[in-house]
Amino acid sequence: MIRRPFHAVVPAVSEAVAWVGALAEEAGVPTERGLEVELAVEEALMNVCLHAYGGRGGDASLEAGRTEEGFVVEIEDAGPPFDPLSAPAPDTSAPLEARPVGGLGILLLRRVTDAARWRREGERNVLTLVFASRDPAG
Repeated sequence: MIRRPFHAVVPAVSEAVAWVGALAEEAGVPTERGLEVELAVEEALMNVCLHAYGGRGGDASLEAGRTEEGFVVEIEDAGPPFDPLSAPAPDTSAPLEARPVGGLGILLLRRVTDAARWRREGERNVLTLVFASRDPAG
């Protein structure tokens, strides 16, 4: 696992996502799965930027690499305690015009990861995203 500090501001998200994507590629993650990694990381980082720090920026870090679980990404921030995985699932059956703006990111994150975990470690939120190795044939 390789660790990197991240200044949690929206303009820095694309560079951080590209860094994780490059690590996934180096780790042999297939291209399609690598796109899912990037999508989930982008969503999680945008949530940190916009919600943990209210768009003002703050201290965060990324750690990524291959483990026995597969390709794993950990995102840490020093925002207020918040477990994004405890958020209720959005009602996707409601008509678009009746749905609130936002709220689909966590659903997306859950769908593309094989496991997602949150923990509070001292004064930091730690979100772990796991992308298990998959057989390309199925």
